[in-house]
Amino acid sequence: MPRVSIIVPVYNVEKYLSQCVESILAQTFTDYEVILIDDGSLDNSGSICDFYADRDPRIKVLHQKNGGVCKARNAGLDIAKGEYIAFCDSDDYCTPVWLERLIHTAQSENAELVVSGFHAVDENAQVLWTFQNETGTWDTETDEKKIDYIFDKVLYGDNCWNLYTSLFMNGIIQQQQIRFCTTCDNFAEDLGFTVEYLLYCSKVCGIDTQEYRYLQHPESLMAKSKNIVKLDSVNEVSVQFGERFFSVVKDKKVKRVFPALHFLICRNQCRVYLYSDKGKALADESKNIRNLQWFDKWMKKVWRNYRTLEHYCEKRTAQEYVLLSRLCYHRNWKRYGIESAIAYKWFIR
Repeated sequence: MPRVSIIVPVYNVEKYLSQCVESILAQTFTDYEVILIDDGSLDNSGSICDFYADRDPRIKVLHQKNGGVCKARNAGLDIAKGEYIAFCDSDDYCTPVWLERLIHTAQSENAELVVSGFHAVDENAQVLWTFQNETGTWDTETDEKKIDYIFDKVLYGDNCWNLYTSLFMNGIIQQQQIRFCTTCDNFAEDLGFTVEYLLYCSKVCGIDTQEYRYLQHPESLMAKSKNIVKLDSVNEVSVQFGERFFSVVKDKKVKRVFPALHFLICRNQCRVYLYSDKGKALADESKNIRNLQWFDKWMKKVWRNYRTLEHYCEKRTAQEYVLLSRLCYHRNWKRYGIESAIAYKWFIR
């Protein structure tokens, strides 16, 4: 059994795929398998995958009908045999010590999740910007500690939740059947996966290293969707997380903070548009949001959750939360997305 399974979803990246795979094959830590999922590529990406599978027995290839990055990663998780799971995007690459540093930290610290930083680079390998992760170890054994970590370090802090900067334990993923949301239009799925995983994680370790290279180019999925409002997608991620949250968390006091968690999950997408010219687009987008039948009941609980946010976050965030809630009373904002999953019936019990 390999120590690590590296899952790489592949779709129309013939220009970048070889660089990605070659960087993985150059790792100083060699006890791994690579799972390349050809997600119905229309270029030569599938053939490149097969070429590397013939070259190295550690590489497995799945060819499937195009279903998006979430279904591709889920297919990889279904066959992964490693003790740990790492993810790499097919247009990115990494330094030779990427895996070694993650594995060394996981073993030396007995951590169930290791998070690190990364360099964003252009096609000439020039560093555009750097994400520097917060270092330290965090005990997340109890419900309260898990939620504190999600609040303070993931949704509002400096700890990265990008898949490619993290190392997960496959045993937890398979035992709890943690999978990527398939109804979120392949948006914010990495955040959803990470926070679901954290519900079962008892120790997290953050390291200050940037061995992953996040390639910025015009054809990337993030570049194409950078200015697109996707509140409905974020809502889907939060609803899936909420269903697991209420099945796992036993502490009634902790359960009551979910609306504030949902707010922060959605806030990362919406705050950029709230005070800009894209406000109308945001309101129009929110018309697709579900679960509005619980809206009126939810609005009665705004101030309680304001106090929750004020406890975990700075006052400005809590004030912004109230502003978002009040906007729902306006006709054009009646379907504002921030309130949708919050008002989901499980959250109003």
